[in-house]
This record gives sequence, structure tokens and C-alpha cells, in this order.
Amino acid sequence: MMDGEQQDALAAAIRQQAQQTADYVDRAVLLELADFAEAQQRRITTTGGEIDGRSWDHEHW
Repeated sequence: MMDGEQQDALAAAIRQQAQQTADYVDRAVLLELADFAEAQQRRITTTGGEIDGRSWDHEHW
């Protein structure tokens, strides 16, 4: 699994590739892929925090 820095680097690399692409459709797909990668990282971070919070909640042990 990728950590946050790797995921940020992935999104940045995808955006850089999109800037270098002349084809409109390819650029649109790459930009959407970068947005998706960033959204997935937010979901991973949020879920990790939720799991951590639930594991420390003594009322649900």
C-alpha cells in the first residue's frame, strides 16, 4: 500500500503528464485519474482515523 507522500507524488506525476499531453481526451482522463487518486488518499486517511478511534474506544471493547 502507498503512504500519503507516495500518493501525493503519484497525483502530481499524473498531473504533470496531463500538462504534457496534447490530446484533450487523454488530458481529461489523466486529470480525472489524479483527482481520483487524491480522493482515495483522503478516504484511506479518514478510514485509518476511524479505525484508530474505534480501537481506542473502551466502550466498544
